[in-house]
Amino acid sequence: MIIREWQGPVGQWDSRLKEPRQLREVSVAPMTRGQSWTADAIDQDLVVKYDVGSGSLSGIDQIRRGFVKREEIAWVGTHRHSQSANQPYIASYLFVYAIDLPAGTRDLSLPNEGRIRIMAITAARARSHLWPALTLYSADLPTTN
Repeated sequence: MIIREWQGPVGQWDSRLKEPRQLREVSVAPMTRGQSWTADAIDQDLVVKYDVGSGSLSGIDQIRRGFVKREEIAWVGTHRHSQSANQPYIASYLFVYAIDLPAGTRDLSLPNEGRIRIMAITAARARSHLWPALTLYSADLPTTN
């Protein structure tokens, strides 16, 4: 079973970023106080480059394919908070996972993994389902691993 990361995007169209760090770290627009990245720093993270003078375009072959995490989402956070500030535009998610247990199970031992956060566990005879208000993602996007 893959347990998904709680932060970062649940899906992404084809990406022109070298790494997805800009989707997990605070980025504040240049006109605001507390700006975290300059326009030059953002430009350095892009794989596609366009030279206005020569009209040449490079890096298209390095564009990373879009993806979607298809696990059932229980909750969406539109931003997060650190000890010192609000962190806008960094989404977070709580996913729902069903763990089938053999009949008569009385104990449940989970892995000792510091990167996994469990918000709640419920024992039930039948699996519950969540129904989205509308389609969450495009069905033709590949699933990420």
